[in-house]
Amino acid sequence: MRGHHADDLVASGGTLIEAARALRAAGAVRIDALTVHCLASHDDLAAMEAAGLATIRATDTVASACGDLPIAGLLADALREHDWADETGG
Repeated sequence: MRGHHADDLVASGGTLIEAARALRAAGAVRIDALTVHCLASHDDLAAMEAAGLATIRATDTVASACGDLPIAGLLADALREHDWADETGG
């Protein structure tokens, strides 16, 4: 079994650590996490890794060690799709 957890904001990682424990108890052998905004410090990320999270990925909305998923193109597409911005950026 593989566990997945998605969270909108990660700061200290407490929620992810608890989720990892629950997934591990349920039989997960690998746990990956995805978040929109990662505010976690290097120490927080190390604690999450020690708790059994194999990967932690985040968008690049906040500068962080795990924020490598570009979101600007998705936001621009959504703005154009809903006609919330004109071609000049206004």
